[in-house]
Amino acid sequence: LTLKGRHIEPDSLIFVNGHQVDGTVTCANDEISRCEDETIVVSLSEAPERFGLNFLQIQTPEGMLSNDVMFYSEQVEKPPYEGNLIVSGGEFTNFEFPMQRFWNTVEIGGNNVSVRNRFINIDIQNVSEGAPWQAQMSHHVPIFQGQEYTMCFTAKADADREISFYVDTSNPFWSQLFRETISLSRAWQSFSHTFTSDRTDVTGRVAFDFASERPSVQVDNVGLYEGGSCGDPGQINTIGFHTQR
Repeated sequence: LTLKGRHIEPDSLIFVNGHQVDGTVTCANDEISRCEDETIVVSLSEAPERFGLNFLQIQTPEGMLSNDVMFYSEQVEKPPYEGNLIVSGGEFTNFEFPMQRFWNTVEIGGNNVSVRNRFINIDIQNVSEGAPWQAQMSHHVPIFQGQEYTMCFTAKADADREISFYVDTSNPFWSQLFRETISLSRAWQSFSHTFTSDRTDVTGRVAFDFASERPSVQVDNVGLYEGGSCGDPGQINTIGFHTQR
C-alpha cells in the first residue's frame, strides 16, 4: 500500500482492523527516518482475512496510532451476502425512514422526492425528456465483478407513463451496468431486472429517473439482491461496509 505519511519511525507497528499484523513500513524514495516527500510503502506479510473494505493504522514505537486509512482487498474469496444490499431497506415509512441519511435525490425546477403514506412519492413540476435525472433518487450499493444481481421494486403513477431504473458506477464516470425503461399505470406493479456485473465498485448505485413525463410516481419495496430472484426488502444484509450520504 503506497500512501502519504509523516513522522514515521523505523520499526513502526502495523494494525489492520484494530489488530497488530506482520509487515514493513518503508519510504518509497529514501530511508524512512528522512522521507522528505512523505511517500511511504506499507507491505503486509499476509492478506487481510476480511474481503472488501479494511482499515490500516501505523503506530510509531511508544507513539500514538495514526488515523485510519481505508483500503479494499479482494485477496480472499468473497462470501455470499444474504438480504437487501440497500442498507436502509426498501420499505419506506413517515416516522422510521431517514431518507436523507441514506438516499441521494436530485430535485430541479420544483421537482420533489419525498416519503408519503409509507412509500416514496415523486412530484414532477419540471419535465425534461433530455435530462430525466432532474428528478432522481439513488442509493449506494457495493457491486462486484462477476456477481449476478437482481434489482426489484414496486411502482405506480397518477397516470400512464414511463420511468427508467438502472445500476451504475458512482462519480466520476456514472457508467451504467444496465438501464431499463418500464411503463407504469395507476395500479401497483412489481418489477425486476437480473444482470451480472462486469466490474467492481463498492460505491455503485441503484437509481431511478423520473423527470421525462409529468404524472407523479410512487415507488416502494426497493431491493438489490445477489442471485437471480427478489428477496425481502426489509431483510438487511450485514456485510459491514456501506457508503452513506
